[in-house]
Amino acid sequence: MKRRLFQTLGTSLLVLLLGLTLAACDSQSPAGDASDADAQEAAALTSGLSQDLSLSASQQQAVQNAVDRNRHRMHEPGFLWSLAAELHATLTDEQKQRLFDLAAQRDERFGERGCDGGFGPGFGRPGHGGPGHGGPGGDQAGPFDDLLTDEQKAAIEEIRARYRPQIEALFTAFRNGEIEQDAFREQMQVLREAMKAEIDALLTDEQKAAIEQRRTERQAEREAEREARRAQERAAMIEALGLSDGQVAALDALLEAQMAERDALFEQFLAENITCEALQTALAALKEAGDAALQDILDETQWEIKRIHDALAGRMRGPGGQRGPGGGGPGHRGPGAGGTGG
Repeated sequence: MKRRLFQTLGTSLLVLLLGLTLAACDSQSPAGDASDADAQEAAALTSGLSQDLSLSASQQQAVQNAVDRNRHRMHEPGFLWSLAAELHATLTDEQKQRLFDLAAQRDERFGERGCDGGFGPGFGRPGHGGPGHGGPGGDQAGPFDDLLTDEQKAAIEEIRARYRPQIEALFTAFRNGEIEQDAFREQMQVLREAMKAEIDALLTDEQKAAIEQRRTERQAEREAEREARRAQERAAMIEALGLSDGQVAALDALLEAQMAERDALFEQFLAENITCEALQTALAALKEAGDAALQDILDETQWEIKRIHDALAGRMRGPGGQRGPGGGGPGHRGPGAGGTGG
């Protein structure tokens, strides 16, 4: 469940980790028959930049050309790094600052959602997303449907439908300030455990074992895919920024230290030794320190390209930090600590 917490917090909190962590937005959408969708996304990105930054006609054409050159790999690792490097040479200092200001405003709005709208009580604990989330007890039982009988599927859906209004009502009460955080956690845990118990009672021991094995296999597959993307994204970042071996080593060391501090903070939060608000404050301080250290490693051009990349990554996410055009889920690491800079 800690991993799910990291992913949920990723949009605002992993930006804290040098801003290199949003590189995952360079990938993760299926390639498939995406040419039309890619063209629409590319047009939306170009149009949005043109409107927000008041681009001249020549700049609009330059941005369009940059997007078009990279459109064929819009959902591949490194897309945003390549685009950021090209935009750095196209935008004026004023336009860059406008882009950075808009990104800061988005981060601030997400931070305001914070503990009651984005990653409130219950995140990172067993049963988040509904008891058995990701299995027969969650909202999406698809990956395990073939392990269930038709009767079990119908019964599980009936259980979910019965508990769903209670869970939604509890979330609404919390968001409206009608219930305290501790009471919310306790009542939500009771509902989740009760729902999970009812669902577990429908399954045989063989089914439970098969479901757990499949869940483990799927998790391993996803992690292998993430590691492959991280390696590709890391290479793209190094190329776009023109990093020296010494800079890469320094970034690795910095991020490893930052990740260790972040993980320690999350552990304290999960153990309920610090509040969500205290976690936000500590992570904001971690970001400030990380940015200062990062500027000592990168030169001015590299720092600006990195900031353009992060601003683009924020634009490519939809509301609430969800993946938008070209976006990927948050929660991926920058270079070092086994991650990538994207």
